[in-house]
Amino acid sequence: MSNCRSAPVAACIACGASTLLQACGNSATATWGGISHRAAPPLTYADYPALSSRRPSGIRVTTLAQARAAGTAAKGPIWVKVKPLSARAVLPDISTAREVRHEGMARIWLSKSIPGPGICLLAFRPELATDAAKAHTVYATCGGPEVFDRGTGPVQVIVTATQTVAVGAVPAGVSRVSAQIGGGASKTYPVRDNTYAITVAGPLRGIAFRRHGIQNQVELLHTGG
Repeated sequence: MSNCRSAPVAACIACGASTLLQACGNSATATWGGISHRAAPPLTYADYPALSSRRPSGIRVTTLAQARAAGTAAKGPIWVKVKPLSARAVLPDISTAREVRHEGMARIWLSKSIPGPGICLLAFRPELATDAAKAHTVYATCGGPEVFDRGTGPVQVIVTATQTVAVGAVPAGVSRVSAQIGGGASKTYPVRDNTYAITVAGPLRGIAFRRHGIQNQVELLHTGG
């Protein structure tokens, strides 16, 4: 069983296929354009109203034995209940998962974390889905209390030969994010249901947003270029 989909986001680990990267929030101060900024005030779950949606998640939760029995017949978004290898692991509370957007074939959810308070970003990408008998078909990137309190959220990044795609979570009050792309340029993207989606040709250097008038940045792992 692969453990990459249950790794703590604070470790900023690259998981799954070589093209799938995870990123976490920055430290208590952020740097954007060479300027250091204070972190935004701590969050509560009320800052993520998308979690209050009554839409069913559509994620099937199963045991490892059930997943193995189903084998390749298991399709769609599946979360396999397994014991985390680390007591420090931050995992999604699947019972709270709420679907917030579709990006092409990808389906995106937000959920609370275990332990909490924390926020998790989940994604089902059919082109990357593995055999459910061996691993979850849903990728989860979570930020526990230490990330939650900073006012930053989890991000999932896909890098291909031609583009970089990032999906991330932000709290209420953030209406847009700014993506820093190659050559020092930046581009603005809208926020919907506490999430944003960015697609750029080439590398993505970082993502910034303002909350309560305070600039925050999410630093990314290497995204090519």
